[in-house]
Amino acid sequence: MNIELKEFQKESTAELLNRVARAKRNVREDEEMQAVLLSAPTGSGKTVMLAKLVEDILTGTEEFDEEQSATFLWISDQPELNIQSRNKIIEVSDRLHERHLEVITSDFNQEFFDSGKVYFLNTQKLGKDKNLTIKGDGREYTIWETIQNTGKKLKDKFYVIIDEAHRGMNSTKAELTTAKTIVQKFIIGSEEIDPVKIIIGISATSERFERLVNGTNRVLRSVNVDVNKVRESGLLKDRLVVYHPEDDQSADWSLLDAATRKWKKMSEEWIAYTRGQEIDDVNPVMVIQVEDGTGKQITRTDLETVLSTLESSVGTIQDSEIVHCFQEDKDIEIGSRKIRRMDASKINSDKNVKFVLFKMALTTGWDCPRAEVMMSFRRAQDSTLIAQLIGRMVRTPLARRVEGNEELNEVALYLPYYDETSLKTVIDKLKGDEDSVLTTEIQDGADLHTWVVPNSLMAEYEALNNLPSYRKGKKLTDLNRLMDFCNLLSVLHSINTEALPQSKKIIVDTLVQERDRLLASDAAFAEALKALNYITVKPVVIKNGEYSYTAVEPEKIEINENNVKDLFKRAKMRFKSEISLEYLRQNFDEDEPIKAKLELFLLSQKKTVWEKIELISKARIKELKEQYHTQLLSLPSSQREEYNKLWLAAREAEPEHTILPSKIKLPKGDVIVRCEKHLFSDDSEYFDAKLNEWEHEVIEEELKNENVAAWLRNMDRKNWALGIPYSKDAETEIMYPDFLIVRKTAGGFIVDILEPHNEGLSDNLEKAKGLAEYARLHGTQYGRIQLIRIIDGVIKRLELNDLDIRQRVLRCVRLDELSSLFSTHAI
Repeated sequence: MNIELKEFQKESTAELLNRVARAKRNVREDEEMQAVLLSAPTGSGKTVMLAKLVEDILTGTEEFDEEQSATFLWISDQPELNIQSRNKIIEVSDRLHERHLEVITSDFNQEFFDSGKVYFLNTQKLGKDKNLTIKGDGREYTIWETIQNTGKKLKDKFYVIIDEAHRGMNSTKAELTTAKTIVQKFIIGSEEIDPVKIIIGISATSERFERLVNGTNRVLRSVNVDVNKVRESGLLKDRLVVYHPEDDQSADWSLLDAATRKWKKMSEEWIAYTRGQEIDDVNPVMVIQVEDGTGKQITRTDLETVLSTLESSVGTIQDSEIVHCFQEDKDIEIGSRKIRRMDASKINSDKNVKFVLFKMALTTGWDCPRAEVMMSFRRAQDSTLIAQLIGRMVRTPLARRVEGNEELNEVALYLPYYDETSLKTVIDKLKGDEDSVLTTEIQDGADLHTWVVPNSLMAEYEALNNLPSYRKGKKLTDLNRLMDFCNLLSVLHSINTEALPQSKKIIVDTLVQERDRLLASDAAFAEALKALNYITVKPVVIKNGEYSYTAVEPEKIEINENNVKDLFKRAKMRFKSEISLEYLRQNFDEDEPIKAKLELFLLSQKKTVWEKIELISKARIKELKEQYHTQLLSLPSSQREEYNKLWLAAREAEPEHTILPSKIKLPKGDVIVRCEKHLFSDDSEYFDAKLNEWEHEVIEEELKNENVAAWLRNMDRKNWALGIPYSKDAETEIMYPDFLIVRKTAGGFIVDILEPHNEGLSDNLEKAKGLAEYARLHGTQYGRIQLIRIIDGVIKRLELNDLDIRQRVLRCVRLDELSSLFSTHAI
């Protein structure tokens, strides 16, 4: 793939391939019809995952033998969706090129589909009166005959992909019924074709596909993408900010002007970010939804005023920079200007386009993560149309969160004809849209306030950056992390081109040492290599790096070339392909060609070997991190984030470094305290903080100290917040201490961590021990690290940067022991 898949996409694709492999086995052995379903919400990258699946089937993986003769038929209900899917696959796949991806046109005429290709076909071309379904005029084969012939020839190597669950398509009820009937021909058969052996469905909700399969004798195998994992992946914007008038006054042109200025500001922010990171420009798009027309009038919205309002904010707009997606399939004239028509599916790839005019839902073929701002002239009764569009506008243009800039992680919506009641209708429809993943937060723009770091506090701002911080994430083996780390160091960022080959040699040398040790000390290991007749295979599971055997009985396998090939695949799953192939290269013996493969598999069956490899990998990661610490910190933040993912994936949490934004947006709260010296402030140099009674007392006490230069309200779960791990119920959780204080000292600025924590909270002891462990690991980078309670009106502090206090806290096993420490050792 040309892109790095998100972890949930990798997991889902691997699971999908496994389901396909099982389906194929049932087709071959039991002649059962099979259906495989990928159920994933809009915005999760369904096409990307299917592209990966097709790649894996055609070229093979460690678990799946390649099928170069396989053929795919991709069915959707609209031509635009075919083109969108094809273009997306071309963009993301490094194995599927234009020659492999063919859109079936009305002159298609073949006995069989070609092997190794994906054909795109929409149901509108499959009606009885369509050219593809009728012989004559040079057509020897109808499309139904091509499908039937290919299915008989390839059997379980002919895959029909049904992309059938798209909302917002401009189809009549009759057209939808026809499409469903045509799709059922592939599933249950008809007079034209036998049912296809293997169907792969893509759907936002499993019920839709299940209804089509229901009542047939097909076995349905489903892969369901976890909505929360999509949200956590960074594929979606963190926040949708909605702006609307506070009263019934006319506000359409004022809000259009505000939306345009917002777009201009975001364009400037994107330019600053992308150029600072040395990556391609994003080129954000503003979409403007206008009213329907009447008679000869294209739209009731005054397009001349729209254009003049846009140009009053951004200057002259070139003809190449504005397009329309109206149903009218032609360019339109507005005054002396001509606005070209563009298919929605082409907008994202045309980097010149800055403004898009449309009327209806614009969801068919619409996939434009560059869309950052939307203005709608539609009335409240069109809330469904607006909700459908917004569901597709929340995608992030870089397919990840932007570090250090909250504004680039939000999408703005301007609704001049919506009051609070009708706005709630839009939000309710967004929440109820079963096709889409709701962005993390929907916020009324009127409730948001922007806070910035003043120039006078830039030194304090720098002091609060690059602090060791932790997040939760998917765990990987240390071997996997080492190889990924070295690929970044050697290949992507050229920090040390020898890091990857040197690390591979270290791991392979360790495997050879372990092999020699086992040959000398383990009779069963030596006998298995010596006999080369039968081998006992234990079912092994490695989860989060932990090695264990399953309860299944060991399997006795006869050794032959094909079986060894399968065993070597299993070894590659344990030790990664690059390590396994390097081991094979160094240890291959022409006289015994299967021996090295069998050695590696037998090594993968040994728990002691795996633990040794993990130990060596972890030590190597630590060595490289320390060696290149300065170079990593000097990388652009987007590149640093790639390394942060690896620290996040450690079985034992490893720190990344805080990256603070220069401004933040927060909703206005009910409990507000006006505070000075906060890192983020408004023009009056004050910050409105949401503080409870304890927090207020603590920060007031701190601000009495003239050496306090600045402080930061550390906010729960913000990407930039300082996170500290703690253990609860055998799981690692993350806490966010309330305050970071920056103090002036003779040696420069120093940072303190203060955590006021009520003893009545259930996680009190666990968080106290987590904070103490953090102090043990990172205390030298701080001044004070304090756990705080207010007892009888007096602020009591346990100083965790004091070795004696820290050890006492870590030894506590009950909450009353911690409370006793506040009585005897607090300051």
